[in-house]
Amino acid sequence: KRNALIVIALFIVVTAAYSTYRHKLSKDNEELVNKYQDEFISYVDVNGSKVATYMAGEGDYTIVLLGADSDCCPTLSLKPLADNLVDTYQVMIIDLPGRGYSEDTEDERTSDYMADVIHETLEKAGKTENIILVPNQLSSIYCYRFLEKYPEGVAGFVGVDAVFPALGKRFFEGNFNSVEE
Repeated sequence: KRNALIVIALFIVVTAAYSTYRHKLSKDNEELVNKYQDEFISYVDVNGSKVATYMAGEGDYTIVLLGADSDCCPTLSLKPLADNLVDTYQVMIIDLPGRGYSEDTEDERTSDYMADVIHETLEKAGKTENIILVPNQLSSIYCYRFLEKYPEGVAGFVGVDAVFPALGKRFFEGNFNSVEE
């Protein structure tokens, strides 16, 4: 019992110290984050919510980068990748609603809804032809739905650690015990 109390106390101290450190780090970088937002982020109104985008580069094709669901700010975390592609392609990063610099939404976050957000964001940004979708992890499910609903204008799909619909179905049915999966 005494060892459990020591472990709990240690956990509380470590958590409090780390939280204080992260808060200070966030405060120290607030000006830099706001400057990045002012200089690089554009907004598109989608269903009454502001959706943040980062666009750079020139080219015949537009690569659309979508972060993993665990990525809190794709427009920030994927910018280094985007900047390595801008010599050949136009690159667009989208912060889906509730992520990064985008506003949150009360709408239900279904794959249909997210596909519609991606489509409307691209349309309002004038990007409707020669699109190459590059989703990471769960955002690939949104892109599969996008491809079903809006195939015109899509020139390619490159899933990065992508979840594919059959695997998603198996996972939700509880069939995820094999080494192969």
